[in-house]
Parts: sequence; structure tokens; C-alpha cells
Amino acid sequence: MEETSLNPLNIFTRSYSFDGKFTRLEFLIYMILVNIPIGLLTSFLLSGPQEDWSYVAMIPIFLILVVSELGAVARRLQSVGLSSWFALLLFVPIVNILLILALIFIPGQPQP
Repeated sequence: MEETSLNPLNIFTRSYSFDGKFTRLEFLIYMILVNIPIGLLTSFLLSGPQEDWSYVAMIPIFLILVVSELGAVARRLQSVGLSSWFALLLFVPIVNILLILALIFIPGQPQP
């Protein structure tokens, strides 16, 4: 069984694995420490005059975020007892925001 750790680096590296579970607190820490900085970085790259390098710089950032986000949501879905396939709802506008908010507030199933 996997140990729960609130170390942000550990949470981030574990988000790349689709196996295991995230507690609500781990998921919230992931959302705050990964999504907010990457959102700010993306806003910075897209603000002002658009240069070709800003679009090229966003490709690896986007790929890192997508894989990490899918892994974190899949782990949290497993924690609440749902299939990891529901993580694909992240690609549906508006539903993705509702899914993340629900996963922050829905308690996980007790560990056996």
C-alpha cells in the first residue's frame, strides 16, 4: 500500500502514475501547486505581442500538464471509487471544472 505524503514534489511525481489513490488534501495541494503556477506561466507567455517562441514554449508545458493532470484526476477518481476513465471528462469544457471541484469535496472511500 502506498504511503500518503504531503511533500509537494512527491505529490507531483506521483501524479504521473495512474495507479494508486490521492486523498482530498493531496489532490488540493496538487491543484494549487501545479495548476496555478502553470496557469500563470501560460498567461505570461500569451500576454503581449505573440512571438513564435511563445507557442513553441507552450507545447512541452501543455504536455506535462495534461499527463500530470490526467494522472492526478485518475488517482482521485480511484480514491472515491470511480473508474479512472472518467478522467477523460477533463477534455469537456465546463464539465472539467465541475469534476475537479467535485473531486476536491467528495470524501474518498475508507482504506481496507
